[in-house]
Amino acid sequence: MIRQPITVGGEHFSTKGALLERIRGILYGTPEGSDVSPAHAAFLTAALQRANVYYSFPAEQPVRWQVRRQLIIGNHPEFVFTRPDGSEENPSIKRLSTQKPLGGKRPVDGARQAVVDHVLDFRSSARPRCARCNAVGLELEVHHDEPTFARIWQMFLAQPGIVEAEMSVIEYRTDAGVMHSFCLAPPHDRLFRAFHREHARLQLLCLICHDHITHNRNDRHGME
Repeated sequence: MIRQPITVGGEHFSTKGALLERIRGILYGTPEGSDVSPAHAAFLTAALQRANVYYSFPAEQPVRWQVRRQLIIGNHPEFVFTRPDGSEENPSIKRLSTQKPLGGKRPVDGARQAVVDHVLDFRSSARPRCARCNAVGLELEVHHDEPTFARIWQMFLAQPGIVEAEMSVIEYRTDAGVMHSFCLAPPHDRLFRAFHREHARLQLLCLICHDHITHNRNDRHGME
């Protein structure tokens, strides 16, 4: 598969890993407790806006970006942006680096949506402790241990009778045309949910362990 270059804020990246490194460079290059430089703030705003379109989140127009120390879980630096009304949010670098095509949802996007119930079931039943460092807290993330989600998707596509070109995604939109939900069209939604439950090995990880594992995995294989 030919990977399309990624353009964010007028900058071009050959891979998603390169974009993630750019965002990491801003995070770790800005002193904690300081405002992000205007040029870097404009870049982060562009990344945030494009990511929010992908996630169907509301548009944002931050008036300030800072780097602060996250002390509740992990004790690590994080971005915090301030809205015009004074409210704040701390988007993860994973969210900021999610720059998928904006021209509609793909079958793999629908597949991720199809397994939300599985992920939520696992989260509610799993012991609230990081599987790697044993940290305890509320902000634990569900992680695909091997096989990764991307690998499970490729395994699914390799099944007899499964043809990606025959799949479609149903998008539900408001009267104004704003998408509020989507799903993989039947029968593939049902088939992939069952396949995922059979093959996925899920675990809870703290933010630092999840970020570290994802970063190292992307260095080896390239981001999916």
